[in-house]
Amino acid sequence: MSQLIHILEELKNGNIGLFFGAGMSFNSGIPTVHTIERKILETINLGQYSEQIIKLNYPFELFMEEFSKYIDITKFLDIFKEGQPNHFHQLVWKLYRYDLLRKLMTTNFDLLIEKSELKNKLNIIDRESKFRSFDQNSDSIDFIKIHGSISNKATIRTTMSQIFKEELRNGRKAILKQFFEDINTNYIIILGYSCSDFIDISPVIESITDSKIKILFIEHSRSYTIKYKDIRNHKLFKRFDGYWLTCNTDSFLQKLHSEFFTSTLNTISYNFNIEKYFDFKLIRKGTPELIVSNIFFKNSHFKISKKILEDILSTEDIDDDIRAEMDVQLLEIYYNLYLKRKIIKETLLTTHTNFENAIKYYGETNNNYGLGQSYNHWGHILGALRKYKKALYAYEKASEYFAKDGNKYRLAQIQNNNGHINLSLYKKTKKENYFAKAKSYFTDSYKYFNKSGKIFEYSISLYNLGCLWILKPEKKDIALRYFKSSLQLAKEIKDKEGIKLCNKEINKITTANKELSLKPNKNP
Repeated sequence: MSQLIHILEELKNGNIGLFFGAGMSFNSGIPTVHTIERKILETINLGQYSEQIIKLNYPFELFMEEFSKYIDITKFLDIFKEGQPNHFHQLVWKLYRYDLLRKLMTTNFDLLIEKSELKNKLNIIDRESKFRSFDQNSDSIDFIKIHGSISNKATIRTTMSQIFKEELRNGRKAILKQFFEDINTNYIIILGYSCSDFIDISPVIESITDSKIKILFIEHSRSYTIKYKDIRNHKLFKRFDGYWLTCNTDSFLQKLHSEFFTSTLNTISYNFNIEKYFDFKLIRKGTPELIVSNIFFKNSHFKISKKILEDILSTEDIDDDIRAEMDVQLLEIYYNLYLKRKIIKETLLTTHTNFENAIKYYGETNNNYGLGQSYNHWGHILGALRKYKKALYAYEKASEYFAKDGNKYRLAQIQNNNGHINLSLYKKTKKENYFAKAKSYFTDSYKYFNKSGKIFEYSISLYNLGCLWILKPEKKDIALRYFKSSLQLAKEIKDKEGIKLCNKEINKITTANKELSLKPNKNP
């Protein structure tokens, strides 16, 4: 008996759970995230950066979060109302009819299962409040939509802040554990899923140690030949028994269907017009460049970020408010290029023009947020030039304006900045009051970002605490834990600069530990 036949025979015992992702909606006309990214960039006339951004592997949730700052993305979400059930949904219906299916879970927002013949057989659970009061004894098929449903846009988790926010994560954690530990489930088949939900789903699955459920993970490839791998070599499912198959998913569905139901599955594919969901006619000149520049900036591609802004500033007539925002962003870009020794000190000094332009505009318009950002990034410049007292004054001014604006997020960022200046002063003077101030600033910022859902900033906060404790030799193990935690998040969000900085500090500590262990013991 071949291995595939053996697996299919085991599945015939029923009590199957299905966990599926976006790959199972593709044949229904729902576009993939890369299709969406390309289309957005083409529509805003920045399609030349499509392939570079896709190669970054920048999480789609972070991509959408950048756009949501400037553009209403609620219309975009209507994409997930479209499409028609495909051959996967036919199979799900048959599994239910023959009493083989126990429950469903998806990361998808779409309504394809609800549009299928299963529509009146579902107990839909699509939000954190329902996750916490989940009743496993429902007579209907439990259909858990772990990231929400387009039927209620308030439930959808499509930006990284929503996915990372602690109170929302905790709601998803409980129902995920129930799904993967249910003693009444024999098998969970996982299809069309990229295993990339590193914030809320992966950590929960990885933490499960004693589940009796078998996993059948189908990894899609173009090949119609099935390759078998050891499930225990898969990072996500290494604690489960089961199978890891790499093959064409549609071909596998056909094999499963013919073995179970001795008939042919009707393969369905739909076309979809994505264009009607992107209306950027009212988008202001310069805004797309700000968004895309910031994506490259957060991935440490500072030169590309700088070029995008400088090109449009030199060729287009930009409104004063957008120009001021670009001036502020350029301050931060120049600061990072200086730290990487890509520009000289004299070039950095010329950025006072960007600062003065921004201050002038925001002062005339009484824009407290803009003034706060201007002083914030100017503080970075002054800190890089080792003008520490002036930098602290700039951060103090930034805090005043952010407080007037009621912006807790930016105030937390200023705490990190103040922490670094005080840390620099501690290194210079060895005065403990500077260390104590840095500790207080970093700790308060860490607490805020841990709860707020801002993963990029939370990763930075962990790194900052590592920088604090590494200055105390007896606390280097604490510093190492912070650097490792920051590194893990930096890897997941593809923050190359964060990865580089964390690895550098981790290597320092581990090298020092090795050297210490090799020293001869002077005690007799």
